[in-house]
Amino acid sequence: EVGTNSYLMEGKTNLRLKENSFLYNTICFVPTSLCFKDVTSKYHLEVVDKSAGKVYAKLHVTKDTLEMMHVEVIPSVGNQNTVEINGVPLVQVALINKQVKISTIIKGVPTITAIITVKTFSLFENTVGIQLLYNHMAHKTLLGWNINQLRKAFVDIKATGSGTPIIGDYKLIHHMNWSITDIKNMLLEWNGKVLSTGISCLSTPLVTDGTLKINNYVID
Repeated sequence: EVGTNSYLMEGKTNLRLKENSFLYNTICFVPTSLCFKDVTSKYHLEVVDKSAGKVYAKLHVTKDTLEMMHVEVIPSVGNQNTVEINGVPLVQVALINKQVKISTIIKGVPTITAIITVKTFSLFENTVGIQLLYNHMAHKTLLGWNINQLRKAFVDIKATGSGTPIIGDYKLIHHMNWSITDIKNMLLEWNGKVLSTGISCLSTPLVTDGTLKINNYVID
């Protein structure tokens, strides 16, 4: 069921095994805790307010008569949603345009936050950023690529961090692009840089670059 600012999907799946089936006897061989005759899952996904990032979801899984897992995503303050497993709050998820922010809320566990950002929803040309925050440490990874045309494409990787024990502040950059005319002629180029303030041999940036050219099966 789809609305202008909402979405609803729910259903039920069921897997049943006969006792004389090969799969049943294989699963029940070792360990016996995996053994089952019937696994049922019920799911409910409701986008309450798409513009505000409000989501309500529920997943209930049973094995025979035993409840295995109960997961709920419940709207909370602002654009945040709380994820609970078997009644225990684990993380808060905020959906903001093309960004997802996930923070742990487990009692007695330090808060770890992950922020995931995407430029587009394309698999062939995109930029994805992943940022991890923990106490005074910050790590950020940026992945970019354009493979709309496999004959001529590029991939970029950039990872930076600060406040990390042992390696200190660091930076890792790598770029690769290629151009393929045919199986006999192609060009591959790459460059990169590695820097770490906590490792003496990398306190001065280590820079790499290279080119591989194949011309009529001959490597230049």
